[in-house]
Amino acid sequence: MNIEPIELYIERNEEIRRTKEALQNQMQCVGELKEYLHNAQQMIDALKQQVEDLKCCGNCKHIAYDEQTGELSCENDHYPFRVTGRCDNWTFDGKTREERR
Repeated sequence: MNIEPIELYIERNEEIRRTKEALQNQMQCVGELKEYLHNAQQMIDALKQQVEDLKCCGNCKHIAYDEQTGELSCENDHYPFRVTGRCDNWTFDGKTREERR
């Protein structure tokens, strides 16, 4: 079976067209994936900031409440005075808001 040169040319062009179309589809998918990952990273960054914003002396397990004075103090002596912020040794106390009341 002899294939004419024109038929080979047509067949090769069709193969090139299909390959080009497949590559275009892949590039579109890559673009969509990059956008999705960018949006996911923005969401992760926002959630990390929310976690940081929730860290405070009021929900740290190292905080002690003096019932006589009504003062908070840090068991690690990071704040031997009235506690108003947070430190690098913050550790979640594991309590819910209702349990702290």
